[in-house]
Amino acid sequence: MPDHPAVRGAAGSHPAVEDIVEGTRDTLARRVEEGQRRLGMPDSPRLSIATRAWMAFAEEAVTNRPLDEPDALTELGAFLESGFISLLGTLDRPATLPR
Repeated sequence: MPDHPAVRGAAGSHPAVEDIVEGTRDTLARRVEEGQRRLGMPDSPRLSIATRAWMAFAEEAVTNRPLDEPDALTELGAFLESGFISLLGTLDRPATLPR
């Protein structure tokens, strides 16, 4: 799989690159959170954490998914969407689940 240093190497790269990557992540997280609110989802203390966690999941999926297969982008989009919807479903769960 190709390595994507702008994403993976941000922690050890040039400070200007770190700022760009982190700024992009912040912007995307804010847009996702705004979209969730427009959909009527209540604010949750875990909303920001869930959004950032999904973004890490999405970065990993995008950088490792082979895109030379037919319908690869469509499948990747569906995979990311279903993962996000599943993650959002966990926001209303109690802090601890019964054993």
